[in-house]
Amino acid sequence: MTKAYKYIEELLEKFFNGDTTFEEERELYYFFQQSKIPEHLKRYRSIFNYFEDNISDKLDIDLSYSEKWQKKPLNIKRIIYFSGVAAAILLIVYVLVPFRSDYNPYTESYIVVNGIKSYNIHDAESIENEILAEINRREAELDNLEIEIDKYFDIRTEHD
Repeated sequence: MTKAYKYIEELLEKFFNGDTTFEEERELYYFFQQSKIPEHLKRYRSIFNYFEDNISDKLDIDLSYSEKWQKKPLNIKRIIYFSGVAAAILLIVYVLVPFRSDYNPYTESYIVVNGIKSYNIHDAESIENEILAEINRREAELDNLEIEIDKYFDIRTEHD
């Protein structure tokens, strides 16, 4: 159910409770003049047709107009104006912000070695290789220590 039909149902409830304003009643009259209305609301059409035909003639009131139900025309001038403003902004941004094909996201990257900051990526690669070599050397030392410890405990168990 659309918001418009929900609104009409709320107006109908207010109408039957006697709480509608003149403008709200005009909206109901106009709504029930339309050819397309939902099935569940068609039962009220005759009531509002009666009110429109009999009461509006006696009171000399125009009930056929309601701003809420009229389609508003598209404002072409406003669309053209805002499109021009958007195009101008894009042009200014394009001109003022130079296109950089040499952009490198890592230009601000750095490495800190022994408290010294280095922006040279080759330094980082060589330092990485040195660190990996040191890790491998220490792993080999640990392996050798493990072998020596195993030998020590093997010798010790033979003497006991």
